[in-house]
Amino acid sequence: MRKFLTILLCAAIIFSLSGCAKSMTPDEKAAVIKELSSNAELDELQTLYMTLDCFMEPDEVKSAIENSGLIVDEGSTSIKCGYDPSAVNAIFGLKGDFLKVEYSGSDVTTISYYSYSKNLTLTDNLAFSIKFPDLKEERYDTKKDQFEFLISYANDDFEKRNKIAVAAHENWLNPVSPEEKAKEEAELAKTTAIVLDGQIFQIVTNSQKNTQLIQDGMSLVSQGKGDLLELYNLAKTVKSNQLDYFSSLTKLQDDNNKDYIIASQIYVSNGRSLAESLMKYIDKQEMKYLSDIDECSNYSGTYFSSVTAERTKYLTSQGLTNEEVSGVLSSSDETTN
Repeated sequence: MRKFLTILLCAAIIFSLSGCAKSMTPDEKAAVIKELSSNAELDELQTLYMTLDCFMEPDEVKSAIENSGLIVDEGSTSIKCGYDPSAVNAIFGLKGDFLKVEYSGSDVTTISYYSYSKNLTLTDNLAFSIKFPDLKEERYDTKKDQFEFLISYANDDFEKRNKIAVAAHENWLNPVSPEEKAKEEAELAKTTAIVLDGQIFQIVTNSQKNTQLIQDGMSLVSQGKGDLLELYNLAKTVKSNQLDYFSSLTKLQDDNNKDYIIASQIYVSNGRSLAESLMKYIDKQEMKYLSDIDECSNYSGTYFSSVTAERTKYLTSQGLTNEEVSGVLSSSDETTN
């Protein structure tokens, strides 16, 4: 609301200075905007379109646009404004609403407003029209008539449009200094790393526990206290679990934790190979599969150490101090013990 009033105030000052008899007065424009807003809330960009007209001088238009707090892209014979460039696609293309003013010398020739959610273009060039997606163009008597049609036209997504406006407020109406932005990004990187690490290492821990179940089962069978069929079924379940763990790790990979994910998947794959070799040994009673089981068991510790090393490097690369990394590692140790 404060921004809305600011735009109206700027427009009132500009129009009072221009003294154009053919232009609507500031009060008349404010009344129209108020009436339109009673049916559908107008954002800053739409309000700006309603306050500008072709009777203004180019400098007056530029001043109004600059005072709006919106993103500005100025050319030699035109000036555009819109919201967050990630939404407006840097050149105010087809990713968000934008407004364009064209001028020739001291004359404003055309003012156009593009509505992304409806794919319509409203134009003011001393006549008022709306261009539709099929390039059909219809004339209207006033800007108020244009917006009344825009409001009633199907497929308006005010919620999405308003989210873009909110993002614009955050990024440009309340700008963040480069230092503050860098600090926020650093904190976000650390927080993201801690969250992802928790999920990744939990999977590794689950894999480790599954492998331990097999080893415990083998020990019981060797002592004559277990059943081979139960051990086989246990190995089959563990193999399936390890495959699921591998897939889950893939989904957690991003641009920063690739090596950590790879090390974790190698560890999980080793657990799967152990379960698979045990199943083959029980099926065929061949010594080569027992040898494979021993090999997997021996490599397990090495692979786990690799996971720990890559985990530490990942957390450090995302800005965690040595003390913070130690805290994360200690916390997971307490959870798994």
